[in-house]
Amino acid sequence: MRNGSIILALLAALVVALGTSAQAAIITVPDPLPAGGQYRLAFVTNSKANIKTILMSDYNTFVTDAAEAVSELDALGTTWTCIGSVPGTNAKTNTQTDPDVHGTGVPIYNLAGLLVSADYPNLWDGAIDNPINMTELGNNYYPGGDTYRVATGTNGNGTTHAKSLGGTYSNGQVACANGSNWLVGWGTYDSTRYVYGMSGIIGSSPGGAIPEPSSLVVFGVGLLSLAVFTRRPRRRR
Repeated sequence: MRNGSIILALLAALVVALGTSAQAAIITVPDPLPAGGQYRLAFVTNSKANIKTILMSDYNTFVTDAAEAVSELDALGTTWTCIGSVPGTNAKTNTQTDPDVHGTGVPIYNLAGLLVSADYPNLWDGAIDNPINMTELGNNYYPGGDTYRVATGTNGNGTTHAKSLGGTYSNGQVACANGSNWLVGWGTYDSTRYVYGMSGIIGSSPGGAIPEPSSLVVFGVGLLSLAVFTRRPRRRR
């Protein structure tokens, strides 16, 4: 009975842990995998970046630090870049998604597992399939559809907007995301705003291996197996 009580207590703790983490769950492997097994991920940052800087490297560092602070994203072993434009650098160049340079590319998903764009041309055709509305922490950032606080400095075709990140522009405004219509709006300027991040190519070569199941899931399966084994009926002599 003692062993059974211990197993049940461990299972109860697992249920609590899974319930606690459910609100912050992110999906790093789309289901089903796209043809070819390669894909990219995109997210909106949970914290605000300084959008006064004109250095693209500062934005890339910001989204990289945000992603790598999350174990599931860090485990992917990929690079992270900002979906944003500064004077002299287009977003499609910074993220290496320019169809004229990088070809058709691979599908892009948000951290809820939903398809954002089937390929690079689709990403920059003015609309996306699903909004990038999940943060690296698993929060639905704008459930009401308000995306104007996400600064991009980018036109719908991936080029630098007149109201770019770090730029000088009139009316105190910066180009921002606008829901499924993607990058066609702008909002009132302030010194900090949320930004978008995108991974490098994930999957079979090039880009690294498909990530393994999380340790929490493996731990849970192990506990369940142990519980079943422990509670097997004994044979009567």
